[in-house]
Order: sequence, then C-alpha cells, then structure tokens
Amino acid sequence: MSIEKSVNIGSLEYELLIKGHALEKTSVAIGFTDSSGKIMYANEAFLKMWKFESIDNVIGHSPQDFFVNQELIKEKLKASMDNNVVVYEAEAMRNDGTTFLVNVTASSLKSENGEFIGHFASMADVTERKLKEERMIHAGRLTSLAEMAGGLSHEMNQPLTGIRTVAQGVLIGLERGWDYEIDEIKEKFKMIIEQSDRMSSIITHMREFAGLDKVLEKEEVNIVSIIDDVFKFIGQQLRKHDINITKKYDTDLPQINIYRTQIQQVFVNLIANARDSLDEKGVVCANDGKEFDKNIIITVTKDHIDEVENIIIKIKDNGLGIPQENIDKIFDPFFTTKPSDKASGLGLSISYGIIRDHFGSLIFDATENEGASFIINLPIGK
Repeated sequence: MSIEKSVNIGSLEYELLIKGHALEKTSVAIGFTDSSGKIMYANEAFLKMWKFESIDNVIGHSPQDFFVNQELIKEKLKASMDNNVVVYEAEAMRNDGTTFLVNVTASSLKSENGEFIGHFASMADVTERKLKEERMIHAGRLTSLAEMAGGLSHEMNQPLTGIRTVAQGVLIGLERGWDYEIDEIKEKFKMIIEQSDRMSSIITHMREFAGLDKVLEKEEVNIVSIIDDVFKFIGQQLRKHDINITKKYDTDLPQINIYRTQIQQVFVNLIANARDSLDEKGVVCANDGKEFDKNIIITVTKDHIDEVENIIIKIKDNGLGIPQENIDKIFDPFFTTKPSDKASGLGLSISYGIIRDHFGSLIFDATENEGASFIINLPIGK
C-alpha cells in the first residue's frame, strides 16, 4: 500500500511539474485573474512580450491596464463570463510605451459548483503576421485596380463629358450673344457641380480601396453599403462583359464591425473571379453555337451559426465552376489556372485570410461547368 501511495503522489507531483513547466516555457503569453479581476499569475512569455523585468510589475493590476483600448478589454472580459470563450484582436502597450497587436483567447474560470473564480487568457503576438498580410492585401488591391482600370476610366469619362458639354454649350451661347436667364445659368452650374461630385466620389473610393487613405480601425457599417461601393468600381466593367447582376438583400440587416477596405477587396476578388468564369464559359458556348446568359446573384441574409448571429453573403455565378482536381487548391497562395501575366493567384488566398481575421468563414460550393457559389459568414459583434 505504501509503495502504491508513493507512486500516486509522485505521478501527481510530476503532472503538476509538467503543467507548470509548460505554462512557463510556452511562447504564448498566459495570465490568470482572481474573481475581482486582478492579475494573480503571468508567465515568462507575458513578461517578455510586454517587456517587464519582474512579475511584481504585473500582479495586482487589471488586464486592461496593458492595452490601448481599455474599454474593449473590459467588454471582452464580461463577454467571456457570459459566453465562456471569447477570441479577439487588440492593440497592447508595452512597458516602454510601444504598441503591438495580439490575438487573445479569453475564458472564465469556474469552480466545481459553477462559481466564477477568475479569468484565463492566452495571447499571441500577431504583429508581424498582420504586417505581411497587409502587404499581400495591398498588392492584391493594386492588382485589382489595374484590372478595373478600363471600367474606372469609363466611369470618369462620363461626368467629364457631361461637364465639357455643359460648359461648351454656355461658352458658345455667350459668344453668340444669347441672353441666358439667371435660373438657366444656375441649372447649368448645378449640373457641373453634380458631375464634379460624382468624380470626387469615384476618386475617394479609389484612394480608400488602394489604401492611400487607409483607416486601420474597424467600423460599424451596413454590409450592403460596402457591396454598393464595390459596384461603383466594377459595375460598368460588368455591363461591358454583358453580365446580369441580381441583388437580394434582407431588409433588417444589423450593422457589423469590420475593416471596410479589406471586406471591399474580398467582394472585388470574388466578383472578378465570377466575371472571368462567366467570360470563359461564354467563349465555350459561342464556339459550340449555344446561347448563354451570364448571371451573378448576390444575396445577403442573417442567421445563427453555432448560436452566434452572422451576416451571410453569397455570391453565385453560372460560369464554368471549379474542376474537381482544383477543389483543394483554390485557397492556396499563388494558385491560378490563368496565365501568370493575367492573374497573381493571390485573390482567393487573400480573401480567405481577411475573412478568417474577421473571425468568419469563406466556403464554396462548385460543380464543374455549372457555376460556383462563394459564401461568406461574418459574425456580428466580433
């Protein structure tokens, strides 16, 4: 009996030793709070990440003391008590005042009888990863802008032509001594201002999309407004390709917290892919002497996924679909079936990464020669 007891005690001590060693030596920052919300433990990785020399600089503080947006941390700690596990990104502040981005997984700690006894959080520094992703995203945006250049020039030419026509008409009238009424002159100037505003709006959207006026903060927006902005870029281009667009939106869609230009880019990438697939099928049908109507259907709804309310965006086309041998590769970086001078192979990979970073999912349903549907699930309130 004494030997068996000794082995059991040894096993318990060994288990505790291993767990303690794992907590201290992992590269992930880990912290625990007590029931009052004060930090009672932080591992070596936490001290290193926040550049503290001693645990005494951390113990007894509130978690929000180490982040830029303290209200956000308070909100997420409360949410972890209600939902058990919460995953989010936040800007942290080191002891020397510099900032960095962390991915946080927070949960509540409860006793055997269900009583709340504190919080647990693990934190990973994702600053470098986000910078690399931003570079890829920016490169993808520039590629998309290059592809859209023809459509954008047409969008700009229309208001410019309108301005020139109005101004030229007034100038000719003045040269010929026409007697303009004041109201008529006012109407001409109003037309010029309207067309100038239209060009200004196009340029603003171009700058935002290219990241020249980049906003790093998330915004509460209606997802439909993002889709409508995208069609200001590519609507004319799609019309030139004889593509019919059908939009089906729920009427009571809630606001969603997103990075506007990133989600814009996802829509541009997915719609551009649908356009190319439709064009390719159009060529095949023309060669076979068959008629073919090119269609893209965009639906936006809301629903619950795993008890979390989501905005669901579906982009469906009736193009060539995806061959079976490519199904497992389409989200791989640099994978493309097009010539290298026609596509970078980054569009779907970047889109997948953007949606993942919004804690959502990007999935697809495709059959060869029958079209494809890409479905974006974006959780509300993340």
